Amino acid sequence: MKTEKINDKRNKIRIGATLLLILAIVVVFYVYAAKNNERIAGQNADYIENITFQTTNWISDLMESACLSIVNVSRLYEKNLTKAEIAASDLQALADNSYMFDYVEFIRSDGMDINVKGYYTDVSDRSYFKKGMQGESGMDSAYTSRVTGERVVIFYAPMRYKGEIIGVLTGQYREKRLKGIMENELFGEPVPTFLCTSDGAVIASVGMDDGRGKESIFDYLEAVIDSETDNGLRRALADGTGYGFSYNMDNIISSAYMAPISGTDMVIVQLFPTAALTKMQASANSVGVMLEAELIILLIAYMLVLLLQERKQKKILIKEKQGAERIVSGINRLFDRFILVNLEENEYHYMNEHVPTFSEIPHKGSYFDFLSFFKDKFVEDGDGVRMSLVLKPAMLRESLSGDVPFKRYEYRIRRNNEERWETMAIIVIERDDDKLPTSVLLAVQDNTELKKEEIRVRNALMDASRAAEAANHAKSDFLSHMSHDIRTPMNAIMGMTAIAAINIDDKSRVESCLNKITVSSRHLLGLINEVLDMSKIESGKLELMDEDFNLSEMTDDILRIVRSQIEGKNQKLTVTLGGVTHENVEGDSQRLSQVLINMLGNAVKFTPEGGDISLRINELPSHLSGRACYEFIVTDNGIGMDEEFIKKIFDPFERATDSRTSNTEGTGLGLAIARNIVLMMNGDIQVDSKKGEGTSIKATVYLKYLSGDEEDTEVLAGHRVMVVDDEQEACEYACNILSSIDMPSEWFTDGDKAVEALVEDYKTGGTYVAVILDWKMPVKDGVQLAREIREKIGGGIPIIILSAYDWSPIEQEALLAGVNAFITKPLFKSRLVHVMKQVLGEQRSEQGRGSDVEALMQTQFEGKKVLLVEDNELNMEIAVELLTMTGLDVDKAVNGKEAVDMLTQSEPETYALVLMDIQMPVMNGYEATRAIRSSGREDLKKLPVFAMTADAFSEDVKKAEDAGMNGHIAKPIELDKLMATLKDWVK
Repeated sequence: MKTEKINDKRNKIRIGATLLLILAIVVVFYVYAAKNNERIAGQNADYIENITFQTTNWISDLMESACLSIVNVSRLYEKNLTKAEIAASDLQALADNSYMFDYVEFIRSDGMDINVKGYYTDVSDRSYFKKGMQGESGMDSAYTSRVTGERVVIFYAPMRYKGEIIGVLTGQYREKRLKGIMENELFGEPVPTFLCTSDGAVIASVGMDDGRGKESIFDYLEAVIDSETDNGLRRALADGTGYGFSYNMDNIISSAYMAPISGTDMVIVQLFPTAALTKMQASANSVGVMLEAELIILLIAYMLVLLLQERKQKKILIKEKQGAERIVSGINRLFDRFILVNLEENEYHYMNEHVPTFSEIPHKGSYFDFLSFFKDKFVEDGDGVRMSLVLKPAMLRESLSGDVPFKRYEYRIRRNNEERWETMAIIVIERDDDKLPTSVLLAVQDNTELKKEEIRVRNALMDASRAAEAANHAKSDFLSHMSHDIRTPMNAIMGMTAIAAINIDDKSRVESCLNKITVSSRHLLGLINEVLDMSKIESGKLELMDEDFNLSEMTDDILRIVRSQIEGKNQKLTVTLGGVTHENVEGDSQRLSQVLINMLGNAVKFTPEGGDISLRINELPSHLSGRACYEFIVTDNGIGMDEEFIKKIFDPFERATDSRTSNTEGTGLGLAIARNIVLMMNGDIQVDSKKGEGTSIKATVYLKYLSGDEEDTEVLAGHRVMVVDDEQEACEYACNILSSIDMPSEWFTDGDKAVEALVEDYKTGGTYVAVILDWKMPVKDGVQLAREIREKIGGGIPIIILSAYDWSPIEQEALLAGVNAFITKPLFKSRLVHVMKQVLGEQRSEQGRGSDVEALMQTQFEGKKVLLVEDNELNMEIAVELLTMTGLDVDKAVNGKEAVDMLTQSEPETYALVLMDIQMPVMNGYEATRAIRSSGREDLKKLPVFAMTADAFSEDVKKAEDAGMNGHIAKPIELDKLMATLKDWVK
């Protein structure tokens, strides 16, 4: 009986002790949970505030860019003003070209606003008009448009003519755009957002528009916030400060935040739905919630087991031990280690069974020894809290005195030769009568991985910010270069126009001015095309055309373009071929020419006067069936480039920052565009350069070759030819071509020896049927040798001049010296065969090359009528002038609908050709052509219709073909292409 009482007493003691232990665990967990919830709530509040400030920063940057954009548009447009007014059609052009604004409008000095449709509205009372007329620029918000009735944000800048302000140019953000900017989500939940003025007036909103036309943010919030919050929000609006608050929506409390937009008088108000906040909190506390649920379940299970099996002592003890182990295991998953510190006894005790990662420290002992051990382990570099001071007994008593239940610290510590991030919660276990802690629990948690991720995200945001800043700098530099490069040819055009006007009676002076205007115009067009090409490449819309062309003819065109630049700098150009057997190919000759012109143009620009430039064209073995591999190598001995710039030479907008290139024009886009074009042709571009020594650029492309294009050379077989050139490689290449067409040949690099051999051959009967002489040779040039040959053996043998230069300056002299024909380098087989047939047949090729204008004037089409469809008055005047120079009778239409009516109402066969603009009012060129083809008249189905438009990309050519047009002529009009079209189609 006594034993039973003792056991019963022991059981009660055990049960009481167990209950106390459970109570202590619950208290510890409650304190931790409370602190954790407080931490999460604080993090959520910070996160909400950060999200709102990110939104305001984004909108602030956008508004600042818009302010700069309207100023730039105003300044650029001022340069082109010819009178103190702006027409609605000009505003339409500005609106079409501006992606930044929904509307672009102009306010005259009398306060009348003109929109793109030509409607007038009096806005003289608007503050932005008054500020603009005083020379200010900026932004004005929260205006209700007097035309559309919607809320708009206005960006304004003064417009000047000859230094005087003639009005104000405005760009507008519509409410729809503002809503698109403000759309935001948090954890997949839409966030209602309001853009307001500083007095609470709503400019635009998303997510809570109930259709009642509320004018103020307080109208929206009156039913969901109390009066104290209302007053606080009004104070914050007045002070221009951020303000966080709560609102009650459908009896659910949620959070919101208001933040001012930097640089404006506007604010952003964002309401964060409870669903989003719940997801955010769940995401942040998912592990804690899981552990909390596990612990509660374990505790409930343990209590039930304890109450139900009180009499079964052995089983109860086993269950107690199992439950305790599970609890400790669960808590250990949340914390790495627990240290119980008795401040009165100066003792510490690790509650874990072992001490993780710090095996050299005893499991328990003196707290002073504990502090001494960890003193050098803490990383205290001034950036964070000093834990060696925080953990001192005096500091613990001071920081946790009164009713402070715990403190939480984040710090770095050295562990196993690496730095780790830890969080320590210092929880008060016992206090004395003065409410000073006597016993505390140190709960330590390793959060290194979480901190690394936080740092990674922060660094990623900083990198993104730096990248965006670098992109802005690159675009600013690009605009600065473009402003200079565009103004240079524009200055030449305007200057030469003025000079021509002054010297209108001096035909040669006017002709010289016009030639220079043409060159500058083409240069300006090239700059514009490069920018547009880069835009096409970035959007993935650049396309290549497949057309048949001849490499020889393409090379001639390219050299004709760059030759004047080379001669202007007194540079030497060498053009050679290597193994070119396929001359007729299929591909995009225009884009390939663009690549080669860019390569040669760069060589000319960056090679000093008197320098050497070479172009070599090789045909290499191809691994692609039916395609030939061509290698175009441009080499110069110019200024060269350093290795750092070569690494980024193909990046858009990049230009070398070198004092030697500071005055060199260009967009920095040429090679970026060229490389993209070459890649689309299954090739690549390689650059090899050394600073101060020169540059070599090699472009490799694959083109489909056309079979069956060989010319009959049977009539040339067996005829002997002499080749004279001071370059041995050129001689050997020419003789190889002659050998391939069964024409035996000999070559000489010495002109005198060649003449001697020719005289000796002449004395023995004369076996040579032709002599090919290089023009530019040392000692004696080709013309001098030709004159000497004629003097010694007469005119029986044809003489052909071979040159990489424009021979027109010496053409008359050469013909008088006895030259029969001319061939340009590089020496293509087809060209040599053609000329040899001519000279052996005693048919001299026509070498005269008049100007495009002269050729056009010599083409006469009297009695033929064409229909010109063009809505631009100036373009119409230019085209009519050019067409009437050929004798054509020109009828005019200003839009597609008028053109269709004129054609369908005319007699059959009235018109020989239609030249159709594309971008026109009422009916565009594509629609008009389809209407013409579907009119039902047989003659209109066959009537030649050509697009004559500034839409000049390959996809625009394809659109013209799809619409039923016969061809495409790009603006600005090139006279040779116009002349070729008229000759081919006007019958």
